[in-house]
Amino acid sequence: MRYPHYGVFALCILAMSPVHASTAWDVYPSPLDRLVDAGYSTSQESVRDAFLNSQDVQVRFWAALAFAQLNDESSVPMLIRSVLDVEEEPEIRAGVAQALGYFASAEAASALGQLLRTEQESTVRKFAVNALAKQGTPEAAEQLAIAAVNLDESENTRIQAIYAIGEIGDRTSSTMLLHLQDDPNLQLRANARLALSKSGIGVPIQSLVQSAIEPGIDELTQIRLARHLEQLSGENFVAEGMHEQGKDDLIETKRRIAGWWLENSGEQQREQGVPE
Repeated sequence: MRYPHYGVFALCILAMSPVHASTAWDVYPSPLDRLVDAGYSTSQESVRDAFLNSQDVQVRFWAALAFAQLNDESSVPMLIRSVLDVEEEPEIRAGVAQALGYFASAEAASALGQLLRTEQESTVRKFAVNALAKQGTPEAAEQLAIAAVNLDESENTRIQAIYAIGEIGDRTSSTMLLHLQDDPNLQLRANARLALSKSGIGVPIQSLVQSAIEPGIDELTQIRLARHLEQLSGENFVAEGMHEQGKDDLIETKRRIAGWWLENSGEQQREQGVPE
């Protein structure tokens, strides 16, 4: 399906991501600013009117997010109905899903989980995963784990869900990933090992090293693994800006990790207090 307002999607995926969420309303023109530009006010009544009655998809998209900006918890039941309404435009379901990420309730997490299991549009599912990551609750982690082990889900969405579980750090949901640490798909198993380790579940450090230096590992996963190994070891592995070609930096990062492992494996590693 072609999205007529894909630029809106791209902006909000960045602005509402867990990394940027705390300052999203300040750094970018906020949803309320967008509604004011469209002729609405910043009151709850006006936002509700925009969401329910506007014929403009973009206005409704921003109205959904404005409920989150206003922290309007009374809107949650309406947002849940909307996000599960298959007759709604995909853009609206995406905006509503992202808005629900700001309301850390079990009901909102359940609705987002249901959306992950039933939604046909991959972009909307990505918004749902991002929203669950933003919620950061055990209920959200459980829904993410269900998506992570769903063999019918896309690889990218599964990886996104696995990474989010590690960021949340919920041990109970993380145990659902245990079998993935030996998955034949190297991206899935690398992210599963990282998520399990970040959740405090014992993963041999050799497995983390192996994933970080494994041929074919994607750049983002390698950097995340390297950063995690830095925290575990106190070393500096990530090479940034050393070469004109970013690929050379990644090769240098792998070289540093491999060299550290060779020097600190076995007895020396245990003596330094690095978990095996």
